[in-house]
Order: sequence, then structure tokens, then C-alpha cells
Amino acid sequence: MHATDADALARATVNLLKVWNLTDAEACILLGGMSARTWARWKEGTIGRTDRDLRMRMAHLIGIYMGLRYLLKEPARSYSWMRKPNAASAANQPST
Repeated sequence: MHATDADALARATVNLLKVWNLTDAEACILLGGMSARTWARWKEGTIGRTDRDLRMRMAHLIGIYMGLRYLLKEPARSYSWMRKPNAASAANQPST
């Protein structure tokens, strides 16, 4: 993946995790244990190098979002999905 594509993917991921209302700690976990300092830099717009694993994680998150948008149609429902209770999950919501 070209560096500009990886940067665009990272910016889209930052925006997605914001609209999903994830905490900084949750975002870092979803991004494979990213440090809080790196996450803070990303939110400020400074994206460093990303490895293959991180790019795959980001692509999967964007894929989940796209699937939700297809299924739910209303943007607000796809944004709130991460915080909705899920009886089938022991964690009770997708983000935990």
C-alpha cells in the first residue's frame, strides 16, 4: 500500500472511531495495542508509518462500518452500533 493511501486509511479510521464514540483506550485496543501517545498524534493529524497488521486492522474496521451502513441505511444507527447492547455477546457490546 502506498504511503498516501495508508495515511488516508488512518485518517478515515480516526474519524470512524470518533463517530463510534470509542474511548482513547478502546481505540488503542482495536488498533492492536497502539500507544496512547501515538493515538493522540493520529488524532492531531500526524500519522507515522503503519505496518501491515495495523493497515489490515484499519481496513477491517472500515469494512465493518461499510457493512453496517449497507444493513442499517440510517447513518445514526450505524454510528451508535458499537455502543448497543448485544445479548449474544458476553461483553454485552461490540466495543468491549
